[in-house]
Amino acid sequence: MDITKVSLTNGTEVRKEQLLEIAESYISGLDNPDMIYKSSFFRGMLKQIYISLFKPIENYRSKDNSIIIYSLLNYDDIESINLVFSWYTELAYKYNQSLSILAFCLMTGISRDTISDWKDNTTRKSNIAYTQTVKKWLSECELSALDSASSGNPGGMFILKACYGYTETPQQIIVNSGSALPQQTIEQIAERRKKDPLQLPEKPDISDES
Repeated sequence: MDITKVSLTNGTEVRKEQLLEIAESYISGLDNPDMIYKSSFFRGMLKQIYISLFKPIENYRSKDNSIIIYSLLNYDDIESINLVFSWYTELAYKYNQSLSILAFCLMTGISRDTISDWKDNTTRKSNIAYTQTVKKWLSECELSALDSASSGNPGGMFILKACYGYTETPQQIIVNSGSALPQQTIEQIAERRKKDPLQLPEKPDISDES
């Protein structure tokens, strides 16, 4: 598989360098390039990437006519979508942003409900690769938030509380699971989550419907 490009459903291709060029163009248009390190401007860059690369000219429906599709990515090719996720993570790490499934949805136009279906294996029961891939994404997103929280960033702690059910004590961060689990350090939780990814957080669908 060529890791520098993906094929779209309209017969065109998106190359990684195109995505990076759009990102650089967006940053060059800011009053101060350092503004990209603020989450609101980073999201603006992701939105620009979506509009430029992944947004269909007209909305269209899935093969079974059940949902409207807002992305040109090929939903039958999870390897290509996983490659685009890796491009997204590179941008997030470069500009010091925590990873999130919602931000990936913003960049690609994939509905969060669609990703939930992939994780729960409700629409692609014959291919476990979708479930495994989404759980891998979730683990990386959670570890990103853990890294942020452990560095003292209150934003990381907010994400852990809001999306992953964490609670905070004076010296530790623990999982609010309702069970009698021992308190654990961030590092211990991170190691456990590598083996047992969390459920997809209950957040609203932010796919573009315009």
